Amino acid sequence: KKSGAEAPTAERAMMLKTRLEAMNTVIYDELKFHAVDADNYYDPSSNVLHDVLSNKSGQPIAMCIIYISVANRIGLEAWGVNAPSHFVCGISLPSQERSGDSKRAPVVFVDAFDGGKQYDVESLQEFFSARGFPLTREFLLKRCSDVQIFTRMLANLRNACNILWTRGVKNADTVHRHVFLQKLTMVCLQALNCHP
Repeated sequence: KKSGAEAPTAERAMMLKTRLEAMNTVIYDELKFHAVDADNYYDPSSNVLHDVLSNKSGQPIAMCIIYISVANRIGLEAWGVNAPSHFVCGISLPSQERSGDSKRAPVVFVDAFDGGKQYDVESLQEFFSARGFPLTREFLLKRCSDVQIFTRMLANLRNACNILWTRGVKNADTVHRHVFLQKLTMVCLQALNCHP
């Protein structure tokens, strides 16, 4: 039997897909994680990781953070893809299981919000093009930083509070969260030298 490093590209791609299918079984079938429903999509808790872990549902970026964490824990290389309107994960085999040509290393993109649905580069390009975002291969393969993930989550939290606020949900908890998150977002983004 060939080692992971010697395995042909197709075999490595199958190894990766097999691991992802096993992950999906545990995350979605056994642990029952799922996308947050439309009625609660803008609830700030769908972006707060401890709430997402407790409720087992969240927005795409929060679900991806959990997926990335699990993938990294089992030895896969996983990262966020900071695509417009919908955050997804990129997953590949660890470097010691890939051939020397990293450009040929299999990459699978995962929509953690959609039950771990898998895409290759071309099908993910189609997914975003259908939503009005024609993205290049280079854009999709670019790994976003932890700062970019944090910044996007803060922006999502602020947006969620703003939406609740404009919908007239102005109870004491919402008012407190709205004011707190507005201030927190501004302070964090200024500290990171980012624009809100």
